[in-house]
Amino acid sequence: MSRPESVDVYLAGFDEPRAERLREIRALCVAAAPSAEETLKWGAPAYVDDTILFQFAGYKSHCNLVLTPSTREAFDGDFGDFDTGKGTLKFPDTATLPNDLIRRMLDYRVTEWSENGVQWM
Repeated sequence: MSRPESVDVYLAGFDEPRAERLREIRALCVAAAPSAEETLKWGAPAYVDDTILFQFAGYKSHCNLVLTPSTREAFDGDFGDFDTGKGTLKFPDTATLPNDLIRRMLDYRVTEWSENGVQWM
């Protein structure tokens, strides 16, 4: 399979309902950073404003949201049963997307970049 050339092509490569989950995450990303460039980095959607702000990706049985480690750490204790990594939050297909948490994390990341200059990993 070749790498997608756009976010739309990337999303079209997923079956429902995962594609819908990814579209939800995309809408939250666009709302949080409307002036950021939507592009692909490492084959997945990313939002860039002089630095990568955040990225998301779809996998076989989950979706990931990728932020900075400092953003992820700022929300420690809010993740419930969701798995996390250095700067990631994993949403299994069996779980409802925590849209409010995602929105707050994205807003935090935009602020940490715009006010404090926190770069991408």
